[in-house]
Amino acid sequence: MFDNNIIFSFILAIANTFMYYMFNTSKYENMINSNRNQELIMVFGISFAMCFFMKSVSSSTTTSSNITEAPLVQEVFSQHTRPPF
Repeated sequence: MFDNNIIFSFILAIANTFMYYMFNTSKYENMINSNRNQELIMVFGISFAMCFFMKSVSSSTTTSSNITEAPLVQEVFSQHTRPPF
């Protein structure tokens, strides 16, 4: 489940945004016209983008090093595989 970059980034961004919301609720209690939603969306977007970028970069380096070369298959030509001309 956490191998998928988008799902991992989404879960982590939601957790970051929720923690930011919990720690900053007292900041918005006295304000009548607050930009809380815009700030939370910005925190979510930055968290998601940075996490997705870092997870993509880290997973691309590990997957490219694990790729092994496929063995070369040598075809044996017999009289049945050759064209008649």
